[in-house]
Amino acid sequence: RAIVVVSDFALAYARLSMLHETMYMEGYDRSDARFDLMLSTAQQALTLQPNLPEAHMAMAVYHYNVFDHDTALEELAIAAQGMPNDPEINLYRGYIYRGLGQWEAAQREFMRVADLDPRNRLDAFTQLGLTHIKMRNYVEGEIALDKALEFRPDHAVAMRYMAAIPMYRDGDVSRIKAFVGDPKKQPDNSRDGYYAAIYERDYELAMRYLDGWEMHLSGSWYLRQKSSYYGLTYRLAGQPERAANSFEEALAQLQQLSERSSNDYRYQTALAVALAGLGDSAGAVQAAERAMALLPPTSHATAGRYMQLRMIRAVFAVIEDDERLLQELDEYLGNHHHWSIEGLMPDPRFDFIRDDPRFLALVEKYRRR
Repeated sequence: RAIVVVSDFALAYARLSMLHETMYMEGYDRSDARFDLMLSTAQQALTLQPNLPEAHMAMAVYHYNVFDHDTALEELAIAAQGMPNDPEINLYRGYIYRGLGQWEAAQREFMRVADLDPRNRLDAFTQLGLTHIKMRNYVEGEIALDKALEFRPDHAVAMRYMAAIPMYRDGDVSRIKAFVGDPKKQPDNSRDGYYAAIYERDYELAMRYLDGWEMHLSGSWYLRQKSSYYGLTYRLAGQPERAANSFEEALAQLQQLSERSSNDYRYQTALAVALAGLGDSAGAVQAAERAMALLPPTSHATAGRYMQLRMIRAVFAVIEDDERLLQELDEYLGNHHHWSIEGLMPDPRFDFIRDDPRFLALVEKYRRR
């Protein structure tokens, strides 16, 4: 509305860019058009007022979302010259350092947010808690999330990760099941309910969670296809024909999205999952390797490791490629991310290798002492 009234209002364009980012990242609108608007409005703000700190902040946020960390930090440094005590700068610095695997630096930035803006300690302690969880410092994660929940007991993100800690740490899904509740109500975190049902091998319940999902669940890090999850669940439930039909549906859907496939690791990841489900081991491995080349796990300590774990569980385990699974799992567990070996153990997709001496040696190597 401000831009309609004053067409050259640079600050309004900068704020609009940030709003587009929120719309996209929070799942209100995951379209490519929304993502493109994040960039174009930030660029317009800079065109109108090149020295506007908020415009550089908006550009930093865009570059953070495309994993261009160096440029994002440069833009934040420019923004900080005009907004030296703005806690949002520290918040995004924390996100970037966490993506770079600079864990202590990320923690310092999140604590700086709490110091600069005591009324914004909710975000600071929530992100500090998530950082500890990614480092597998589960006790410290609970302490930080407890502090966040003191400020707002119904904060969905803090509640969700607090509930998920026992699953990440020990494979204990009781707390996340209680948090997610009835699948008919379909809360935003119903995927956690789905994973809990899979862990308990209650595939009927897992299907009920899937029934409420959208066809595609997408974000800057992932593309999850409802049909592929149906296929996986039917496969685990011993219904191979229905599983194949679901994976065929997933593949057909992906073919309609193929115009951006060559450089989109999300597409390649989803393709690898569908091909693995159809038994095309060579095609699945090729797509998985393409995805990991586009976003190497070493390049982003959050998104890269998330994608690596998905390849382990939904591709290499499904095609029973024991050598590649063990290699990738060893690397995953040797770096920081949410899941411990104890948390991964109940996954039924590991049944084929569960008694393999090499897998047991990996369990012994990474189990908590």
